[in-house]
Amino acid sequence: MDIKQLQYFMAAVECGSLNKAAERLYTSQPNVSRVIHSLEEELGNPIFLRSAKGIILSSFGEQLSYYAKNILKNVEHMQELSIDERQKKLNIASYPSGMLSNNLAKFYNEHREENLHIDYKEGTTEQVLNYISQGIVRIGVVQIAKQQLAPFRRILQNKDLEFTMLRSGRFCVYVGKQHPLYGRASVPFDTLKDLEFVQENEDYFTSLSYMGKFSSGALEYKDLKHRVHTDSDHCMMHMLRETTLCCLGVDFFSKKMAREMEIHAVSIEGCGSGILLGYVQKQNQEMDEIEKRYLENLGSLFAGEQ
Repeated sequence: MDIKQLQYFMAAVECGSLNKAAERLYTSQPNVSRVIHSLEEELGNPIFLRSAKGIILSSFGEQLSYYAKNILKNVEHMQELSIDERQKKLNIASYPSGMLSNNLAKFYNEHREENLHIDYKEGTTEQVLNYISQGIVRIGVVQIAKQQLAPFRRILQNKDLEFTMLRSGRFCVYVGKQHPLYGRASVPFDTLKDLEFVQENEDYFTSLSYMGKFSSGALEYKDLKHRVHTDSDHCMMHMLRETTLCCLGVDFFSKKMAREMEIHAVSIEGCGSGILLGYVQKQNQEMDEIEKRYLENLGSLFAGEQ
């Protein structure tokens, strides 16, 4: 069995006719018929039932078409992979972050003359870990609540992954220029009960519900006035910039980027360091040069040097 046989077979399936399949393949109808017949002989079963009206799949042919379609799709991916090898590739996944996507655009501009190709995905911590373990991406940027380190480390061990911490962060309130708190350095914890929030949907590993434990139970997360929930960081940024809503987060924004995006972090008095930020990769994974540069860039970003 070879790829040509499967290509001819699937062309006939999709066209519903040997003549039309021949036209698509730029060959003759007898040649298509001959190739498909050789496949039937090799497999020992009829693939098509022929009649005066044309061809229809046999029950065996229906099962075969499912596998043939997947094989040809994988062949296509392998061919694309060969082309991709000529490019510098940066395959990343992260938690939803306007700061990271903004920084990635700047990184691309710095390296666009180097035939750079970027594949960037966003998701929850568990989704990011799955992307890495499945080989879909090679670097995953994640946030982890300190209380969740134990289950997080178990998952890393089971998936043969490793975590490198870049920094820890304190809880804060992010506000835009429309908000009366814009420009304030800090607010008392009990001020939160009077604010209205836009908030990302909950991520098990970074849930802000753990925030109450850093504030001696002064206020429960569930008691805050949540007006908007979203999975979209784009929506989040627009809500902060265009409304008087605010959001709870961690003080990872660099000052320069905060100015550029007109988003200000207001510290919460009485809240300690509760979230760890870093990147995940497969254990003992050798990084390409472009990946090393990106991780250096990421380290500078979260060190506040950009």
